[in-house]
Amino acid sequence: VYELHADGSTRIGTAIQEPFHLSFPFLFTYQSKHYLCPESSASGEIRLYECIALPDQWVFKKTLMRNIAAADTMLLQHGGLWWLLTNIDSAGIGDYCCELHVFYANEPITDAWTPHPQNPVIVDPNRARNGGLLFKGAEIYRVSQRQGFDAYGRSAAINRITTLTPSTYQESVVATIEPEFFPQIKGTHHLH
Repeated sequence: VYELHADGSTRIGTAIQEPFHLSFPFLFTYQSKHYLCPESSASGEIRLYECIALPDQWVFKKTLMRNIAAADTMLLQHGGLWWLLTNIDSAGIGDYCCELHVFYANEPITDAWTPHPQNPVIVDPNRARNGGLLFKGAEIYRVSQRQGFDAYGRSAAINRITTLTPSTYQESVVATIEPEFFPQIKGTHHLH
């Protein structure tokens, strides 16, 4: 955990320590509590942590899915259900960029997720990988990563989710974010 300020940053401490890689710390609030769902594909699970005290006191809460190769999981509430969007390596080759899978449940702290019948809802290495969620009123926007040739996180796109129901998933690209907003930047892949 770092505190950012105009002239740099200050290290505050470690939020979560595990014997496997963690990244993509997706945060959300449920019943007035903060939760974090990090990318934990090295564990073979989608894991959820609960905040005890901000910013650096978190405890393991629940395994949402076991025996799964999934990365960059995001959760949101919409239409009376909780939705889990994740990138699954179905082929077992370490590819988390090609497939977007969607699941739904009545609450986020559960291991009873129903797979969407259209899974994978997107098969496209140029836009399947999650890169964040944005909201404008009732509109939901999924940020997606575009990989370059031998370049992880080359650019990003903002996709408006137009239909999210237990039977249909649809989205459309509304903007792209190219790595042109700072000098000498090589890529961009996350916005939340």
